[in-house]
Amino acid sequence: MHANHAVGLATWGNVWIGSYEDKVPCKMSVYGNSASSDPDDEGWVYLGQLNQDPKREAVTKRWSRLTTDLMLAPKDVNDLETKDPIYVDIQLPPVNDKYRYLKVLVHDTFDTSKEDGINRNLQEYFTLQELEVYVKKD
Repeated sequence: MHANHAVGLATWGNVWIGSYEDKVPCKMSVYGNSASSDPDDEGWVYLGQLNQDPKREAVTKRWSRLTTDLMLAPKDVNDLETKDPIYVDIQLPPVNDKYRYLKVLVHDTFDTSKEDGINRNLQEYFTLQELEVYVKKD
């Protein structure tokens, strides 16, 4: 989807102008901690990852591929409600340990599919509209 207005241009510069495909994570790691929410604590345990090719050539294999197709973009809010959600599952292997806190680190975002080769996300911003965590209850 392309931005029609540069809302927040003074604050965010060119970050949200145009497509946001280069702000969608392609490489993330998930960690768990049962005692501390401090991100620098040494008790974080690696649980799993998302690792997809960020290159332009792999655009059709991206979990977010539908965000790059302007023909499929919703025309308005009513049309948006008819669309299926675009999401990615990060499957973590079952463990017997219990974790109270999760830490999600975004390592990289997809490269833009524009043909001019300009990196519009030099600051490496990323976006997640929603994060859902499903766990097995005792």
